Amino acid sequence: KFCPTCRKPNLLVVDTCTACRQSLSDGNIAPAGRDVVQDAIVETPEGWEEVSRSFDFLIVKSPWPVSRFHYWGIPKGTMPDLRKVRRRHMKHLTTLREIAVQNLQPRLPRDCGEEDMIFGF
Repeated sequence: KFCPTCRKPNLLVVDTCTACRQSLSDGNIAPAGRDVVQDAIVETPEGWEEVSRSFDFLIVKSPWPVSRFHYWGIPKGTMPDLRKVRRRHMKHLTTLREIAVQNLQPRLPRDCGEEDMIFGF
């Protein structure tokens, strides 16, 4: 289901948008096409703030933040979900984390350090 207000894609089972709390119905179901994150790798969509882009990674400010500072670090590789991550991916993910900390530290309040950051997959 795509939210008519903020255009966030939501799971079919939810009744309200997880970003803006807009009520959703079966009328909001639409073909998803490509993954919005994969689309962002090719071209940063309008309204998304690109923080850093390299050959291996893309870092954007989340278009649907769930906290005061919410950024996505997107690896440009084939890691569709956590079950597909292998030991050989660890160097790639560690580098992504280091680049994220490097780029985000200047954007955060002075009293916020790396220990205050939460990283997820």
